[in-house]
Amino acid sequence: MPLLEPANYMHLTTNESHMQLISMTDGGDKLVPIVVDKSTSGMHDVTPPLVPSESESTTTTTPSTVPPTTTPKQPDICFTPGCVRAATHLMDAMNQSVDPCENFFEFACGRWNSYHPIPDDMYVYGTFAHVKEQVRQQLRVLLEREANSTSRSINMVRMSYKACMNQTELNQLKTSLLFETLKDLDDWPMLRNDGKLREDPKSTTDLLIAARDYGVDIFFQFYVYADSKNTSYNTLFFDQGTLTLGRGARDYYLNTSMFASHINAYRRYMQDISHILRLDENISRSDVDVHADIEKIIEFETEMAKIVVPEEERRNNTRLYNKRNISDMYEYMPQEFLRVMTGQQQSAPRWKECVSVPTTILPLAAGAIYVEEHFMEHDKSEALEMIGLLLEAFSDLVNENNWMDDATKRLAIIKAKSMISNIGYPDITKDRNRLDEQYKLLDIQPTDNYYDLMKKSLVWMNNREFRKLLKPFDKREFDVSPAIVNAFYSPEKNSITFPAGILQPPFFSGEFPKAVNYGAIGAVIGHEITHGFDDQGSQYDKDGNLFNWWSAASLQAFDERRQCIVQQYSNYTVPQTNINVNGKLTQGENIADNGGVKESFRAYKKYVRTHGEEPRLPGLSKYSNEQIFFLSYAHFWCGQKKQAAAMQQVLTDEHSPEIFRVFGVLSNMEDFSAAYNCPVNSVLNPSNKCVVW
Repeated sequence: MPLLEPANYMHLTTNESHMQLISMTDGGDKLVPIVVDKSTSGMHDVTPPLVPSESESTTTTTPSTVPPTTTPKQPDICFTPGCVRAATHLMDAMNQSVDPCENFFEFACGRWNSYHPIPDDMYVYGTFAHVKEQVRQQLRVLLEREANSTSRSINMVRMSYKACMNQTELNQLKTSLLFETLKDLDDWPMLRNDGKLREDPKSTTDLLIAARDYGVDIFFQFYVYADSKNTSYNTLFFDQGTLTLGRGARDYYLNTSMFASHINAYRRYMQDISHILRLDENISRSDVDVHADIEKIIEFETEMAKIVVPEEERRNNTRLYNKRNISDMYEYMPQEFLRVMTGQQQSAPRWKECVSVPTTILPLAAGAIYVEEHFMEHDKSEALEMIGLLLEAFSDLVNENNWMDDATKRLAIIKAKSMISNIGYPDITKDRNRLDEQYKLLDIQPTDNYYDLMKKSLVWMNNREFRKLLKPFDKREFDVSPAIVNAFYSPEKNSITFPAGILQPPFFSGEFPKAVNYGAIGAVIGHEITHGFDDQGSQYDKDGNLFNWWSAASLQAFDERRQCIVQQYSNYTVPQTNINVNGKLTQGENIADNGGVKESFRAYKKYVRTHGEEPRLPGLSKYSNEQIFFLSYAHFWCGQKKQAAAMQQVLTDEHSPEIFRVFGVLSNMEDFSAAYNCPVNSVLNPSNKCVVW
């Protein structure tokens, strides 16, 4: 379960400005009250008492002739480069004229959103997307270097990028290679002069095999992964297919009154594509006939949408698990468009597409060159230390709750302690011989054009996946590129994964104060830990097997608390859409957000009790470190999106919009309200709160 799935735009994406709102839980320690000072200028100054708001001096002097008076101790200020950098990130984003108890998202992000308009080649832009762009740029520089490595796999990484960037060759080939692909897939009758199927059509089985070699699933998808009820083994999964307009896109087809413009954009897209292809290949079929075929395609996909199970109804994994022998399945084997769908105004530069090619087909090799330049070992050690404290914090929350019986608590804590942590990169990226062995059956040559390269790669990836059926399931496999900006929990592995790409400023740095790190990446870590105990992760045991380890009473109590979260988020209306959040679809991510912030704040307080209070940030010294923690969380989710993208997210994404990942979490946390002295029944301190973990 990714933090942000690009739909996901994401999670997370996707932007997934989703996890930044960490609450300032104090874990029982007394918090210093704060004073809200409303000056005549309208500025709301949230200042702890006895802390000067103007001076950041750390010493005072009193003449010896004056009777001694009680002088408030000035806070220590941190002026290291890391502290200055962290403070700059936060201050540049804030709108301090807003009352944090009424709109903390605007308080933390108001200026960021004003000063960072969405680029024309994107439909969502926030701090999360900003870091993704930063990592892309870093990869671009590395891929464009004229460097010849002794590692064959590293050389293939650069070859794949250069082949993608060779637009001259692609333009010369025009659509000839595309038609070659269509012939492999039995042609497209719409692009034949007679509009008919071939006289010797492939069998359904042969067609499915050919389509799979191109990475295309027809009607249903199949893949190899761990057997959910015995994760020692890999098995072959069959699942419902994805609609052309995306997973979770049923409403686009079925709600014709609301989404007529989206279907029209899809219709025009197919018309434009067919027109270009017919011109290129001198196909004489008329527009009238082609348009009639397109209507049949849309009608067929609409019928498909009617039988596809909605994503919010697919959260009970036990019901989805239906084991069969393969033999039993034989009888079942028979730039306007983007603008309307997402609001994106223009295509992204070619290099952005091409940077993703090596991270997709050679993820570990691409990650190896990224980690070598942009990730420090000290950061990996610090992240591991944070994970340890967050797991302790989760165990504390389990022990303290009054709704689980002791036996279920014990199993929950054992599961948490059994989690596998993948940080930064796998060891194989540091060993070029092992890395080359990983890709020994993939043969990319400097003379390959982009089409040939991708065809080779798709066949190789397909074969590699099915070869896994011959091996045990590897629960410790780090199976994503270190050079991506996201985080993951795998229920079958009971593992959490944080690639090097997300362990970057402004989310994390070994030079940042702990309050900033725990507020941002700490909340992400807590989010992924809590996924092991959300509505879906809770269905798996410590070994990753689909098994009910809950007592009946504890499970009922969990369901009651889970339903509170569903109802809370279902009451939020998404800006720009007039549609409410789908609380059922997003419940897993919302539970993870709420638990993750709590755990991270507790972990931070544990750190402070052991190491002492940190100095405050320069320019922000009127804010306590607890307040900075929450500010750092909200800053993670700063950003905005186009109206069409907001609509797409609310319909298809299992992540709530960024603003509600802030509002929803903080309004449930007493510790946030204490840190910012929020009055009862203010927006961020309602009297009724939802608490799962």
